[in-house]
Amino acid sequence: MRKYIAFAKATWQLTLAYRGESFIWLILEIIPMLIFISFWNSLLETQRITHAQFSHLVLYYLLTLIVSRLTAIHFEDWIIEEIKDGKISRYLLKPFSYKLYLLSSEITWRVSGLIYLLPALLLFVPILSNIEISAPGLPQISGSLLILFLAFLQRYFLGFLIGIAAFWFEQSKSLIHLKWMCEGIFGGAWLPLYFFPDWLQKLARLTPFYSWFFYPLEMLLKPLNASAFVINLALAVFWTLSLWQLSKLLWKKAIVKYSAVGN
Repeated sequence: MRKYIAFAKATWQLTLAYRGESFIWLILEIIPMLIFISFWNSLLETQRITHAQFSHLVLYYLLTLIVSRLTAIHFEDWIIEEIKDGKISRYLLKPFSYKLYLLSSEITWRVSGLIYLLPALLLFVPILSNIEISAPGLPQISGSLLILFLAFLQRYFLGFLIGIAAFWFEQSKSLIHLKWMCEGIFGGAWLPLYFFPDWLQKLARLTPFYSWFFYPLEMLLKPLNASAFVINLALAVFWTLSLWQLSKLLWKKAIVKYSAVGN
């Protein structure tokens, strides 16, 4: 455990070194959200949506930003480059788990991202003071946090799978863009799923991306449906375990393949 704490501390120093870049990324995340809020506000002023609908959308996008900061995984590019350059060998020869090393580092980046976000949330105080907010109850908050924890694990395992795909595919970085598209559409990161056709909403519920944004946010914004929660929790657990087992299987195959070619 001490070695992973040491990795986390080293990563923390790295986050401080890249704080300027982190700040730029935060701005790039906030700008689209402000544009969306401006768009919803124009619909409100022309009475195309109600004030309650406007409030729901503003809170949805604000929570999307927070969830993204808490659960996003961005190490796929780095893993792919390490594999292509042959630098991954230095991790395989050392007495620690490569996957736990990645996990400890990524958790540190998530904490750093949240710290940068908190002051930026002050920008939204004037907006929040003019919307209808219904505080979620403890069951809603607890259920949403549980789903988000599983979502983080899913994103970690899927990110790991995409990264090690470089052992087999030259253009494995294209899978990163595919993941972004899926989480945007099926996860509701771009638009709440109720804006999409019924068939797409039904399809989204069967994917792991459904628990990444849309469902845990809707739990906070609407009354808790116990039966729906049990079903979605079961699906989230299924996807988490499936991605975990698949990552274990392909990692073993990747090590064998890497060793077989003389690296």
